[in-house]
Amino acid sequence: MNGRKRVAVALLAVVLAAACDDNPVAPGGPFLGTWAGPVMDSAAGAGLAQLVLTQSGAGVSGTFTMTFSSSVFDRSGTVSGTAMTTTAASMFLTPSTSLPCGLSGTMGANVSISGTKLTGNYSAVACSGAVTGTLDLTRQ
Repeated sequence: MNGRKRVAVALLAVVLAAACDDNPVAPGGPFLGTWAGPVMDSAAGAGLAQLVLTQSGAGVSGTFTMTFSSSVFDRSGTVSGTAMTTTAASMFLTPSTSLPCGLSGTMGANVSISGTKLTGNYSAVACSGAVTGTLDLTRQ
């Protein structure tokens, strides 16, 4: 085998060894998926929420929708956040349109997973002041 072929074989061996990690990360992570269920909002009351999440490493992103009996409180937009552990994450839910008073209405949420349940609390500053709520979602 000539020198170039030996170098090429050696480089291929290094690349293959690096690709064979002994501790591979599962694709997607524990927050990956569609989560849906009831939401209780201090301003809007009872409603339904859906989060469609992807996960890359500790980064969590996706979309959300919330619907309430009064559609004036309905929201949808993007999710961004960080998984602090395999069962807990901190997220921001940012509506796609600003509130009538010009505020973004972004909700900060802390959520946790137990089995097929994703539960947590959120808070935001809305036109009328502070708004809080709870999520009780199930993996779909």
